[in-house]
Amino acid sequence: MKSKAILVRALTMALVFAMALSLVTSVQAAREKSITILLETVPDSEYVIKLIPEFEKATGIKVNVEKTTFMVMRDKLMTNVLSGRGQYDVIVVDAPFWTGQFVNGRWIIPLDDYIKETPSVNMDVYYPSMLDLAGVFDGVTYMLPFYQYNMVMLTRSL
Repeated sequence: MKSKAILVRALTMALVFAMALSLVTSVQAAREKSITILLETVPDSEYVIKLIPEFEKATGIKVNVEKTTFMVMRDKLMTNVLSGRGQYDVIVVDAPFWTGQFVNGRWIIPLDDYIKETPSVNMDVYYPSMLDLAGVFDGVTYMLPFYQYNMVMLTRSL
């Protein structure tokens, strides 16, 4: 079962990288044939990093990786988007906490047209409730989940 979960995550990341190819919004990055991805320093980021050589070989696009902690990531992203530098082409963020803010700030682009135009994207692999939680905002898809976890608050009764 664990190997199946790893395979699903790996395939999902392959999809994310395939879409990243379509989503490189920086003309400079497209000309230079490179993209920069910002990842959090957590174990699931290692799945992404392991797929980079395969993506680079298939596309000819070099992937530059920047890893940082969750606490620093938001500051880096906010400084970057507010300054208009466009340093990152792909970000892996802790949705749903930032989705609305990034959408309203026009810092991320809708994926729906790219999804429709890419036959290899199979949206049936996602639970609708997971998409609603971690990628859809006001009925528009902005992010695709690749690793999700549940957060709960537990209390002890006295």
